[in-house]
Amino acid sequence: MTTDICPDYLEAWESAAIIAAADMEHWQLVFTILWETGIRLGECLALKASDILPGQLRIQIEKRRKPVEGLVVIRPFLEQRLRDYAARSKGSRLFPYTRAAAWLAVKRATKKAGILHNVHCHMFRHGFGHRLANMPSLGKTPLEHLRIVQEMMHHAQMRSTEVYIRPGKKDVDEAWRRVSGR
Repeated sequence: MTTDICPDYLEAWESAAIIAAADMEHWQLVFTILWETGIRLGECLALKASDILPGQLRIQIEKRRKPVEGLVVIRPFLEQRLRDYAARSKGSRLFPYTRAAAWLAVKRATKKAGILHNVHCHMFRHGFGHRLANMPSLGKTPLEHLRIVQEMMHHAQMRSTEVYIRPGKKDVDEAWRRVSGR
């Protein structure tokens, strides 16, 4: 992967197929949270029942020098699923699993879903960022749009956000197909 293209990201159909193919309810929820909110895997795995707020999740943002708390908006269906799951879970963390366990779970679900390319958990976040960056304007100007994406992705540096406005490999491949008439 070169720095001139967007990192690999999941398409909506791939995300839906992986979530449906996940073999356990907790992995379906983890993958849904990653897709719906764009939070990092570690932020998701650290969630507690008390982090489920009306219409939002409270997260401890990773990749910062000192811990920073953030909020992400969640849709009602996800809030209800999380509340139901939290009511049945034991322990303080909702998902007391390791990153390695999540990696194995996404590999199993990807294979079961029939997706042939290499998928990792961070691709859900890349899919979220790519969707945000390509939405009709979120701000009054292109810079304001990008700043909103930066805030929603909880990026400290604009450089981290700019990657999502670059075309992805899939975008370049599609352009080549269209140009060649295939």
